[in-house]
Amino acid sequence: MMTKNEAIDLVKSKGYSTDFTLNDDCLYCSAQDREYLLSSFKIEAEHPFTENNQTKTLKAVSSTEYNLSGYFIN
Repeated sequence: MMTKNEAIDLVKSKGYSTDFTLNDDCLYCSAQDREYLLSSFKIEAEHPFTENNQTKTLKAVSSTEYNLSGYFIN
């Protein structure tokens, strides 16, 4: 299983560059200080990783509505 940094590097290398944080039904982008509706994004890929002995999933997402692609950890 990959590490968190390996998962981030992988999705960034494929063009998913925006770092989002999941907030209820929205994705928050701190770089733009803006929230986007999660339902406007399509999950393109999921990459499980371990951190502090817990399995988490990095999700690569894209939105044609917002013309954005990025990732968040769930």
